[in-house]
Amino acid sequence: MLVAALACVLFTGCEGAGSGGSPALSAAFLVPETERIGAVVFDAHRAPTDSVLVSISELGTSHLALVSFGFQEAADNPQLRFTPDVRWFSESEDGARALSRRAGELGMGIILKPQIWIRGGSWSGEINFDREKEWEIWEDAYRSYLMHTARLAEEIDADLLIIGTELSIAVREREAFWRTLIEDVRSTYSGPITYGANWHDDYLNVPFWDALDVIGVQAYFPLSNEPAPDLDAIRDGWNSHLKALQALSTREQRRILFTELGYRSVPDAAEHPWRWPSRDEQIDPDFRLQADLYRGFFESIWMQPWFAGAVLWKFYPDNGRRGHDTDFTPQGKPAEEVVRSWFMRAD
Repeated sequence: MLVAALACVLFTGCEGAGSGGSPALSAAFLVPETERIGAVVFDAHRAPTDSVLVSISELGTSHLALVSFGFQEAADNPQLRFTPDVRWFSESEDGARALSRRAGELGMGIILKPQIWIRGGSWSGEINFDREKEWEIWEDAYRSYLMHTARLAEEIDADLLIIGTELSIAVREREAFWRTLIEDVRSTYSGPITYGANWHDDYLNVPFWDALDVIGVQAYFPLSNEPAPDLDAIRDGWNSHLKALQALSTREQRRILFTELGYRSVPDAAEHPWRWPSRDEQIDPDFRLQADLYRGFFESIWMQPWFAGAVLWKFYPDNGRRGHDTDFTPQGKPAEEVVRSWFMRAD
């Protein structure tokens, strides 16, 4: 199984299990590893052709990350719903089972990454409630959502489960809930778990990193406010972030996994890498900048001894270019070859 190999990447040396099912960690966690997790989010409305999965595996991809969404009407509405048999292939249970089988045949593992989508443009980090009863309603629904995902993760031998994504306020305000949820998840799913913390106001303030197996960061860090930054400026932009990440890794004695990283092929991608495309946007693509942003990431971060790898946002079954010239995907763009050269590294 790939789970054991992934555990070695995350935990340095696979020294055995500590209390609560977490691997025992020591100062050896800073020893450089020979491998990194090189994963991509795979987003497929329908079952993909086999050639697409083969092409993704040939990049040196270690894992497909599958995102399944729970939905809320508003950040202050505690009603949360999810649909296990959703028709969107890569978000469905049947899709996860099928992709897990084929990914395994191609030498790739599976990461499950549940996320909350709030209708109307709100962000999951804003989820907050005025009354305790509303928190309890939301937490009961979220527990059902996560435990369902944990059971699926165990069934398909997923190599990693991300128990939440960018839930800044809920994480800071409801620590006891998360610690209990982590225990519940471990009673069902035997693999490593993490939380995907937002880069801005979340990852330095998560109160339960000690209960998880690796620190997860949604790594949309701003790197330069120059209109057309070169590679040197991009590398310089990583310096302050790198220091903060290393300090957190040392403090928590955990490696850091970028649970999401991506750059649009647009002129402002270095300044606002998190910015989502709008429907009426009229902008020319900037493939050079996207490729340089990936180069800057790999050259600055990839070989850091505390770094466990990254999940890239995102790859499509049409190889990315149809209607995606200014999207986040590197598929079919110069950035894809940058990804290939680093995912395929042997050292």
